[in-house]
Amino acid sequence: MRLKQLLYLAFMIALASPILADAQIYKWKDKNGVTRYSDTPPPDNVKVDKIGKEKTTNSTPPAAKDTKPVETNGGQVDAEDAAAKLRARNAEIEKKNNEEKAAQAKLKAENCRAAKADYETFAQGGRIYQVNEKGEREYFDDAGLNERKAKAQSEMQQYCN
Repeated sequence: MRLKQLLYLAFMIALASPILADAQIYKWKDKNGVTRYSDTPPPDNVKVDKIGKEKTTNSTPPAAKDTKPVETNGGQVDAEDAAAKLRARNAEIEKKNNEEKAAQAKLKAENCRAAKADYETFAQGGRIYQVNEKGEREYFDDAGLNERKAKAQSEMQQYCN
C-alpha cells in the first residue's frame, strides 16, 4: 500500500514539472557583480536577461519600463503623463493656497472680534484699567480712553472689511 502512494506521488510530481519549468526566470548582476537568478523581477535600475518562457533578451523588467516616461514623436515626452503630473502638482499647490487663505481668514475674523470688543469697552468709558508688570492696576484717564478707542476703531477698519 505504501508503494502505491509513493508511485502516485512520483507520478503527480512528474506531471507538474513541465508547469514549473515554464515559469519566467530573470538573470541579472547585483551591485557586487554576482550573477543572480530568480523568478521575480530584480530592482528597477538593473539590466536584466529573461530566461525561459520568452526568448532571451537584454532589457529591463516591465516594472522599470512603466516608471520611465514614454517617448513618442521623435523624442517628445508622452503628453498625457506630463499633463497628469502637472494637474496633480497644480491641485496640490491650489490645496495649500486654499488652506493658507482659510487660516488667514480665520485670523482676520478673530482680530475683528477682538477689535470690536475693545472698541465697545473704550466707547462705554467709565473706570477701565490695565494691569502693569508688577501686577498693579493702572486706570485710564480720558486721554488714554480716547487713544485706545481710536486704536480699536482703526483695527476694526483693518480687520473687519
